[in-house]
Amino acid sequence: MSFVHIRFLLYCHAEWRSAADHVVYLDRAASRVRETQGCWYWTGGTGTGGYGRFRVRGVLTGPHRFIHEVTKGPIPAGWDVHHHCDTPACIFPGHLEALSKQEHSQYRERDDRGRFASRRRE
Repeated sequence: MSFVHIRFLLYCHAEWRSAADHVVYLDRAASRVRETQGCWYWTGGTGTGGYGRFRVRGVLTGPHRFIHEVTKGPIPAGWDVHHHCDTPACIFPGHLEALSKQEHSQYRERDDRGRFASRRRE
């Protein structure tokens, strides 16, 4: 068991701790992480925008969403997981927060990010 896996278990939400298959997915996730002083960088597959891709129980998801669910509990339907470090590849639980689409949009506007950010800066 890796050090990162042990750290995941320390953060693990009760719902996932009791799931029979949680160790398999935590092992897979932990093997794809490069831990630094701040962020935990996803080194597995990535998709659009540098966000990781990870298959859990046959469903392709973001590892940041998986780690949020494992450590903090379920994400409400239609909500996003915000990276407070502004690093799409980060899956450190302390940098992740589930937000409504509206709240997430407000963060992106405040930080001048999002779909039309580059046009606003020109």
